[in-house]
Amino acid sequence: MSEFHQEGAAGLATAELTAPGRLVVSLATLFAWLAAAGILFMATATVYDVFVRYVLNSPTTWATETSTYALIATVFFGAAYTHGRDGSAERHRRA
Repeated sequence: MSEFHQEGAAGLATAELTAPGRLVVSLATLFAWLAAAGILFMATATVYDVFVRYVLNSPTTWATETSTYALIATVFFGAAYTHGRDGSAERHRRA
């Protein structure tokens, strides 16, 4: 990378992009933040569900279902961000 290569807040190159390209970079950054929020929501909902189920003996009807939907959204939002960074989610094997 050259010294003139600028990166946006999410690490995506923005210097040589047109207006639509900058919009895509901004959306990818937004999706990254939404994915992070989804992970925090799932963790909080799971802790809350375990607490009320085993301590208060009153299980929730919403925590598991909404966590499932949040997981699906988080995967797709994270994939959009990763694709924008020309990254990949691959598993490395040990020899």
